[in-house]
Amino acid sequence: MSTKILTLKVIRAAIFIALMVAIVGSAITGYLLNKASNNPMKYGIVLDAGSSHTDLFVYEWPAEKQNDTGVIAQRHLCHVEGGGISSYKSSPSGAGESLRACMDKAKTIVPKDRWADTPLALGATAGMRLLEMSDSVAAKAVLSSVREVLDSSPFSYHEARIISGQEEGTYGWITANYFLYNFIQFTWLGTWQWTTSTKPIGALDLGGASTQITFMTEEPLQGSPDSLTIQLYGRKYHVYSHSYLCYGRDQAIKRFLSTLYKASPGAQVDNPCYPRFDSVAYNLSFIYDSPCTSDERPANYDPNRSVTFRGTADPAACINTISSIFKFSACSSPNCTFDGVWQPPVQGQFLAFSSFYHTMAAFNFTNPKPSLNEATVAFNYYCRKTWNEVKAQHPEVAAERLREHCFQAYYVYTLLIKGYKFDEESWKNINFQKEARGGELGWALGFMLNVTNMVPVEKLPDLFSTAIVGFSFVFHLAILLVVACVLYVVHYRSASAKDKRGDNHTVI
Repeated sequence: MSTKILTLKVIRAAIFIALMVAIVGSAITGYLLNKASNNPMKYGIVLDAGSSHTDLFVYEWPAEKQNDTGVIAQRHLCHVEGGGISSYKSSPSGAGESLRACMDKAKTIVPKDRWADTPLALGATAGMRLLEMSDSVAAKAVLSSVREVLDSSPFSYHEARIISGQEEGTYGWITANYFLYNFIQFTWLGTWQWTTSTKPIGALDLGGASTQITFMTEEPLQGSPDSLTIQLYGRKYHVYSHSYLCYGRDQAIKRFLSTLYKASPGAQVDNPCYPRFDSVAYNLSFIYDSPCTSDERPANYDPNRSVTFRGTADPAACINTISSIFKFSACSSPNCTFDGVWQPPVQGQFLAFSSFYHTMAAFNFTNPKPSLNEATVAFNYYCRKTWNEVKAQHPEVAAERLREHCFQAYYVYTLLIKGYKFDEESWKNINFQKEARGGELGWALGFMLNVTNMVPVEKLPDLFSTAIVGFSFVFHLAILLVVACVLYVVHYRSASAKDKRGDNHTVI
């Protein structure tokens, strides 16, 4: 048989084999795609009941899970109208009623046939922790109202409770790292796998009533109540997490005003953090209605007494007064932060969100972020302005928030630098963000990940959805290998034939 005829037959065979592989592969891929399209998504609903407001998050994830933990994405965010549920202490039934509009919205997001197996949970944070301290009866009534409304929904009601500060910090740490793919990554085979290429970052959260710092440590911290081990995606992580109650933005303002009033108890009090020529009046109940300040009430306390705070725009006095509300002298250890709390030195990258982000965003300092020195220079410049200058610079911002910008800037500076012990170098490792990869930063998604550990894996046929990309890749690779082998055989036979005829010769 001639080499030419042999080559032609081999090529025809290669084409036939490639077509057969393509037909079979396309059929199998079509089957997998059909299975994936029919594979229902799982859903979960979490309500983040903060001190100043409540947010409802709808999450979704495919039926298959990685090492017993769902791969979750944020589907919807609904802001509940009104204040936080703790603000309904005088009319507890209003707390539950305030949630109905967002709960109705969730019904339009989650398919009706998935309502019954969609877990629903509410976590209340520092606002409710404070209410429980000051009025446990009211706190129970508020939670009872919330539970009644949630339990009456068509979703699978899981729980409504006050979460601890450490839970809040830890779930926030999980959320930040989850959105940044620091736990798992999508591989070229179309599957998710645990990653060692990136190290989990730290999380800094500043809410209305508390602040949290959480970061990973190499080993468990022996004897520390702030050390814990988290298991996620089949791996263990050792973290340090501490929550400081009464050091959130809103409570810090009350404590700051209390400090000013105690120093000069009169009808008018100078406020060095307010712009010059600005003034605002507060009843003493606004300052002393919280467990964070109730111990500081004056002897002749009258909740209805009005006090006017006049802005003097004095940066040095502003930061000194802010520093005085921190108990830096509570311990002498170099690893002591404030209030006598022990903390290992900060290490690695950090993501700062919530009011940390909003404070820096007010100065357009989120991207790019200035150096620590540049930030303090800008704060100092801003905090010397008059009220008219400030309003002209930010006409879109409400007055009650605008006058707090200087205070918040120096408060964040004091908390991060003097409190958490960041310095010029480690400041560079802090990124201020509101969201990451389309998801809102906070503790809610971390809580949802914990909830999904109790959701059973779907039956085996539904596990094909994440294998589609991988199968397609392997299928096309097989075709290429077949064609390559055929071409090699053709080339080898052709070369052998030439050798036998003496066609090959060497050029010297």
